[in-house]
Amino acid sequence: MSDEGRRVFKMEIVHDLLSGKSNAGVSEMLSFLSGRSLDKDAECFVTPLAKAWLFSLNTDLMKLCCCSGEAPSSACESKKGTLGDNISVEPIPAKYMESFVAILNQYEEAIETAETEQEATLELNKQLKALEPFKKKAEELEKKVAQLEAKVKTLTTENAELKDNVNQFKGKVAIDETGLESGIKDIVTKAVKASLGALAVAGAAGAVAGADAVAEPQAAEESANEVPDTFGFGASGSDNDGFGF
Repeated sequence: MSDEGRRVFKMEIVHDLLSGKSNAGVSEMLSFLSGRSLDKDAECFVTPLAKAWLFSLNTDLMKLCCCSGEAPSSACESKKGTLGDNISVEPIPAKYMESFVAILNQYEEAIETAETEQEATLELNKQLKALEPFKKKAEELEKKVAQLEAKVKTLTTENAELKDNVNQFKGKVAIDETGLESGIKDIVTKAVKASLGALAVAGAAGAVAGADAVAEPQAAEESANEVPDTFGFGASGSDNDGFGF
């Protein structure tokens, strides 16, 4: 068998792999056997196949295993004389790895997706944390907006009521103005009539006063020509004219 592509591992590493232990040596051997880099979870898929492959290479390796699945170090030491300190192995053939490769590919894709989503989640959390102060401000602004909306609603209702009152008042004012205009016309008409009446009365009074002024000298003159009641010989006669006869 050609040594090309083969690799030598210490028997202690083989012992640890067969006994189910996990360490750097076991991980290195499993990666070589599977021909790919593996994490701890992926190693669990490959380990059973790796054990079967090692047993197929050297059936004496089964002696390192006990029923409990553990291989005590004393068993390994006792077999060193027959198995040697090292073992040369070749990778697991592709035909045996075929089904495992499909599983490992799906697993690695799932891990990659999970890691991508985790990174995206971490980035989103970072952004959300950075926006936390703005979130509080936004909540405060939302409260203020709600209060303003309530005030606007109240003012809108009050404005509608005021408009209605103004419209009613305008109607009343229009009626009052009509009545007021009619009243003013009546007062002006009465005033004009009263003024004209006063002028007529004043004119009549002036005419009477003039007539009286003319009548007074005439009356005085007539009085001067009248005979006093004491003139004569006493009141006698049938008409008491003072002449006694």
